[in-house]
Amino acid sequence: MEREKDSDKPPLDLILLDLNLPQHDGSDLLRYVRQDPHLASVPTVLFTSSDSPKDRLNAIREGADRFIRKPSQLRDYMAIGATLKLMLDNGAGSGAA
Repeated sequence: MEREKDSDKPPLDLILLDLNLPQHDGSDLLRYVRQDPHLASVPTVLFTSSDSPKDRLNAIREGADRFIRKPSQLRDYMAIGATLKLMLDNGAGSGAA
C-alpha cells in the first residue's frame, strides 16, 4: 500500500474485516489495525457469520466501529450497503449494528 509522504490522512476510507479468516484471527488483525498509527483512525467494521455476544463485545472492546452479522437474505445485504455508505459519507461510525 503506497501512502502520500507526510500525509496525516488515513490511507483507507473504511476497513471491512471478517472475524473468521482462513489463516489469521480477525481479532488479531483488528488489534494490529488499532495499534498502527496510519490505520488507527480508519473506521473498521467486523462483518462476520458469528452471532456470539462474546464476539460482539470483544470486537467493540478491541476498537471495531461496528459489528455486523452476515445476513442470509439479499435485501439485508443491501441494507448493510446503505449503512456502510452512510459511514463513508459521515467519515466514521460508532457502535454495533
